[in-house]
Amino acid sequence: ACITADMRMHNTCCADDTFAAFNADENEWILFDSDLNQKKRFDVETIYGQFSHDLTEYYFLKDSVLCSMNIETGKVSPVEAAFNLRFNSLVDIHPTEDKLFLNAFLSPDTILGGTALLDLGSNSFSMISSDSFIPHFTEDSDVYFFKYNTDAGGYDVTYSADGSFVFADASLLPGVKVYRRLSNSE
Repeated sequence: ACITADMRMHNTCCADDTFAAFNADENEWILFDSDLNQKKRFDVETIYGQFSHDLTEYYFLKDSVLCSMNIETGKVSPVEAAFNLRFNSLVDIHPTEDKLFLNAFLSPDTILGGTALLDLGSNSFSMISSDSFIPHFTEDSDVYFFKYNTDAGGYDVTYSADGSFVFADASLLPGVKVYRRLSNSE
């Protein structure tokens, strides 16, 4: 396989050790196996998207609408969700589940934004918040939502515990640093 200078590696690696590189100039993705053999090469409307864990779908935003492209057929369609939201960025995908974290416009009339967590299996939102969060995943695939608290000079965190959400103020976590995993749009 030939990985050229115009390609960039992506943080995507799947259970079968497939990894991805993209060529931003050509709006194309190239999937490789662990021996650097090219498995698939395909064009996309934008490289700023996320792959499903089984590498059958590629999710991206087009004109604030969440779209899905079937990687085999190239067919693009809007993702039908429980109700329509407009999105301004696709933040991340859960490491083991097909759940997308998106920054959403919370009103059709304003640019007031927040965070949405979309379960792609049911096409329903398991969380919509008027706060903008940075998601962080643990090795156990738990998710923690961090939000910078300017008054406390640190990060508040919200996380799931025993079927409900728990909030911890930044003052309880002095000195905690949050390092965001860069998405392919950054």
